[in-house]
Amino acid sequence: IYIKFVITFILVKAKRKTQPSVDSSPSKKPKLINDGYCVYIGNLNKSKFYEDIKNTLANCLMKHSLLVQDIRLDKAKKHAFVDLASEMDLNKALTLNGEKLLDQPMKVAKAKVKEAKVKRTIFVENIPFCATKEDVLKVFPKATALRFLGGTDDPSKGIAFVEFQNKEKAKAALKLNGKAKIQKRVLRVSAVKVEPGAKKAKAKTAAPPSDILYVRNLPENVQENHLKKVFKNAVHINIPQSDGKPKGYAFVEFKSVAQAETALKSAAKRKLMKQPLKIFSVSVPSKTLIVLGLSERTSHNTLMEAFEGALSSKILKDKGTGRTRRFGFVDFESVESCTVAKEAADDIEIDGCKVTVAFARPKSSELENSGEKGHKGVKASTRVNRQASQ
Repeated sequence: IYIKFVITFILVKAKRKTQPSVDSSPSKKPKLINDGYCVYIGNLNKSKFYEDIKNTLANCLMKHSLLVQDIRLDKAKKHAFVDLASEMDLNKALTLNGEKLLDQPMKVAKAKVKEAKVKRTIFVENIPFCATKEDVLKVFPKATALRFLGGTDDPSKGIAFVEFQNKEKAKAALKLNGKAKIQKRVLRVSAVKVEPGAKKAKAKTAAPPSDILYVRNLPENVQENHLKKVFKNAVHINIPQSDGKPKGYAFVEFKSVAQAETALKSAAKRKLMKQPLKIFSVSVPSKTLIVLGLSERTSHNTLMEAFEGALSSKILKDKGTGRTRRFGFVDFESVESCTVAKEAADDIEIDGCKVTVAFARPKSSELENSGEKGHKGVKASTRVNRQASQ
């Protein structure tokens, strides 16, 4: 019996070495699938080594009995996305918010679900532990990617996630439930469930009204009294400056939201010193930050890396000269992660320049009123606006 066991073990190992891999590159595995139960973990100790952070995080999750599919650590080591096996694991993971990891409190929140990939992915159970990827792919020959639970090379949990090119092929594969076999074991095949409420999260909500307007495309020699003539009911006007010269934009505050909305409509097509004003309403919070006072050498990558959890960034440039206009926008997955990033950005410096950070997000109606199609409008709190010139 012992000799038979040894021979079987050697044959299985040899089979695994020769099998073609659907996705052999570790760097590509995180992009294969989001199974619907994913958490964002931020505020990681980036001073530690990459593998140390990932291994410590894995041990922490294991200690709390969480069933982990995959851990995707950001290249900058500031945050990670963790795929979990069930909603129960997800809810348990959220309770770790604030718990210390490598001497820093973790920030844990639900990650946005990539529903399109979920729909073209199936959940396969009851796989023999000694099976290989090749065995599973023989059952699902039209699969484009395969991953065993926990990101291992073998089905140690007897579970796999199989991805197809489209949802139609995934739906067809569901018909194999209770019919397909691997080594005489009947497979259980089901659809991957999307986390309840994830679809609703995609719906856009209108930004709350505000008593502040953001005015741009101002003349180089603009002064407060010039804007006071345009916005007669304004109670406060802030024109940020650099080296004693206006930066080309201003924040105008009114006594009420109604007055701000009236001013927005009436001044939509106004000109100041022959230059058409571009005006936007301001409100908080949002999923986007505007960053003012950037260095001329700051790139969009540097800007994005300065904010934990950022998805993308953009720095606006002058169409005529191609030079940076020294402000940009940073997008986040959720209002919560954006708010956390903004709170952490107090007294932040980027490339040696102290910058001002505020919430930003356009309304479609505001873009139409302003005549600006390629620019994101600004939303900022009164407190931040008054600090912009400091």
